Amino acid sequence: MRDLSGGERGQAVVVGVVVFLGFIVALAALYQLQVVPLQTLQHEYAHEQAVDEDLTALNAQLVRAATEGEPTATTVAVGQDYSSSLLFRTPPPLSGRLTAQSAGSVSVSNVDVTEEARKSPAGNAYGPYETNTVTYTPQYVQYSNAPDTVLSGGQVLDRYPNGETTRVSGSSFVSGRQVTLVTVTGSPGEAEGLRQTVTAVPASAATDAVSVTNTPDERVTIRVPTVRSQEAWDATLDAQTVANGGHVVSKTVSDGVLTVVLEPGVTYDLRLARVDLGGGESASEPAVDVGVVSGGARSVPPGGSQRVVVEAYDRFGNPVSGVRIAANTPSGWPGRVRSTDRLGGSRTVAVTGENGRASFVVKSSETDVVNTGSVTYTVQS
Repeated sequence: MRDLSGGERGQAVVVGVVVFLGFIVALAALYQLQVVPLQTLQHEYAHEQAVDEDLTALNAQLVRAATEGEPTATTVAVGQDYSSSLLFRTPPPLSGRLTAQSAGSVSVSNVDVTEEARKSPAGNAYGPYETNTVTYTPQYVQYSNAPDTVLSGGQVLDRYPNGETTRVSGSSFVSGRQVTLVTVTGSPGEAEGLRQTVTAVPASAATDAVSVTNTPDERVTIRVPTVRSQEAWDATLDAQTVANGGHVVSKTVSDGVLTVVLEPGVTYDLRLARVDLGGGESASEPAVDVGVVSGGARSVPPGGSQRVVVEAYDRFGNPVSGVRIAANTPSGWPGRVRSTDRLGGSRTVAVTGENGRASFVVKSSETDVVNTGSVTYTVQS
């Protein structure tokens, strides 16, 4: 057998190296074409799950701001930084958009307020109050059918390109006799890099519920905007129906509005609130009326006195602090009334505290009986 010469052996080594390098290049190309996109898809799917969690946290903070009256802040991962590689090409950092859109209006009608400190709203209806949805729109490379994540009416939803929605988290606004409706205004603001901090400022905080029932021959009716289907709400509210021990008589979705009718003859604890995204003090709801909490319609004997506590509240039925309230007496009335705080710059003007309340003292003359109900109280601009 003939031995290979040195030149021939060298050629064989070169050919082997070339073949090996070609094999490596082919593997790298195959990895770039098949494995890298799969890794990118997995990364994007994990990010979508993280956004679901962040908007669930934002929803909880909105409710907290609405019911506790304190501003909150939540960070949302609006973007992602794909893993970099020296050998393989990966997508650059991408960021989705977190925005607010007008959803429609919320209202509660056919209501009578059962508390002494509150008057029934005009027309026996609260609202309509405008409200927004908050939507995260992703920008992915491989996850082409990724859903938008929507925060709407206290629920976090995934809304897919075909229009279908699935509920990620959140509960119904009706739970037994408790009705909690949080309206959202304002905008989430701008992202800083791949994260966006969303502040929620209570413009009208429902720290306490208002007791309401239905007006005669009517039923309390709630209307809220929705992106969900009739079937989805049937499932969500099933446990709250009269047949299952709850108080929901009917639930109907039509033209993007959910209408819920409640059982008559029941006293409900109603919380209505407004939270402003990125808002400030100027976003607070102004007081619209005054109610008497205690000491109203009392007879005061000659030479006696009676303390009267009043409360200023806004169009959502929630107390408002820092409001000037004036006490007004009829012409020729034999008594007199004085504020107890002397902060209003007048003896007959009081300023509400953090709980929205202020107090006055009604005094009779030495010879006459007076009734505290003769005094009226108004918001002073």
